[in-house]
Amino acid sequence: MAFKTNTVASASSIVAISSKAKILSSLFTHSPTIPSSNPQIFSANHPKSLHALSERMSLQHGLPMFIHNCKKVREALSAMAGIMRRGYIPDVVTYTSLIKGLCMEHRISEATKLFMRMPKLGCWPNVVTYGTLIKGLCRTGNINLALKLHQEMLNGTSPYAINCKPNIVSYNIIIDELCKIGKWKEAKRLFNEMVDQGVRPDVVTFSALIDMLCKEGMVIEAKKFLETMMLRGIVPDLFTYTSLIEGFCLVGDLDSAKELFLSMPSKGYEPDVISYTVLIYGYCKTLNMEEAMKLYYKMLHVGKWPDMKTFSVLLKGLFLAGKVCDAKKLFGVIKPYAVPENLYICGVFLDGLCKNGCLFEAMELFNELKSYNMKLDIESFNCLIDGLCKARKLETAWELFEKLSQEGLQPDVVTYCIMINGFCKDGQVDNANILFQMMEENGCTPNLHTYHALMHGFYKNNKLEEVVQLLHKMIQKDVSLAAGIYTIVEDMVSKDERYREWLDILQRFPVQKHQT
Repeated sequence: MAFKTNTVASASSIVAISSKAKILSSLFTHSPTIPSSNPQIFSANHPKSLHALSERMSLQHGLPMFIHNCKKVREALSAMAGIMRRGYIPDVVTYTSLIKGLCMEHRISEATKLFMRMPKLGCWPNVVTYGTLIKGLCRTGNINLALKLHQEMLNGTSPYAINCKPNIVSYNIIIDELCKIGKWKEAKRLFNEMVDQGVRPDVVTFSALIDMLCKEGMVIEAKKFLETMMLRGIVPDLFTYTSLIEGFCLVGDLDSAKELFLSMPSKGYEPDVISYTVLIYGYCKTLNMEEAMKLYYKMLHVGKWPDMKTFSVLLKGLFLAGKVCDAKKLFGVIKPYAVPENLYICGVFLDGLCKNGCLFEAMELFNELKSYNMKLDIESFNCLIDGLCKARKLETAWELFEKLSQEGLQPDVVTYCIMINGFCKDGQVDNANILFQMMEENGCTPNLHTYHALMHGFYKNNKLEEVVQLLHKMIQKDVSLAAGIYTIVEDMVSKDERYREWLDILQRFPVQKHQT
């Protein structure tokens, strides 16, 4: 039973239970009282309903079903406080379920607080409770706290004198999170630790490590882990193979990726949509659109309907390969499903149209999306403004820029860079400089690309003193210098020796690759 009941309670035990109920209530000061509209379900004044409730909350179903019925954890917490006052004592399964519910609602602080107070409430956490909170901490980016809890379990240093060692589940939770945030050394250390502790790694453990190695381009190391995995008698799953295919694609080994993909059925796994998408991405990355489209049609043939990720990868590849007509045809297939529901895929298509000079169609799509009252993001506006600037339609681009505030948007560093670059290329360097100053006044910090665009504009318009002033500002603000800036200064020296000192000054600063 998830709730234990004392049929005959002494006065002292009733006081103790009531005290624990108050502790539970005090932990969640924002929890509401039990809704009076549901007295037969929750009220502490209805022993029959409480007894029925406690009977329903068996170990098999536990509190998650109760939380589901309550809709929110706070209702379950309030109800449980009332139940405790009637003599029903929650067990570790109940508390663990509550902690899980709080974690699912991203109330990690309250989940941690409840975990820490469990002993005062007469219940001690077990390995499942630890694992539940560790998972919640990991999912909310609190990996250091999760590792601290893990060390408590491992070393027996819990302040509650709890003796429960980490198991495969708790190890996997932390290793998976460490892999996701790129902490390979820490993940490897934990892997070695679990082996030393006699905890046998499973397919989840190995797959997490292999996936991380592949995403980092360390395919040789990933293959070694695969070999170790199979030597231990652990069978790779679909996720493992898909991770390896992605790794091969990332390092440009499309032959190995294709070979592994084709061998999956013989290993007992049919490639899923993700597997197909990963290999399609590999082909698109190398602009081998013929193979990418073959794989797309094969997906359809075997009944695997591509998702929006698949379509976005294909659209980007087709546009990059200059196959604009094919991209338009593909979007025609997607459009009934994408407009107006999926802003991301529409943004990909809008960006491709703008970068390939299809401004009329881009504006049509933009206006169509607006007609659906879609809340377009700054990236969508940036695509269109960039396309207009490149087509030398500066007036229209500026009108769109000025409308951003009406859309509830603020220009970001990319927006400013696009407009400044557009003005400079159109010879409107004074307007570019005014916008640069406006950018700083509005609290948007210029990046290297912004400085380079404005400096290049000054130089092309023979405003060499303005170039020097901008160099002063960059050095004062400790902005890294791009190779293109050195080239500008070298050209200035060739025109006027007075600027040679700047060449000497700049040589003391590291060169950073040009970034947007």
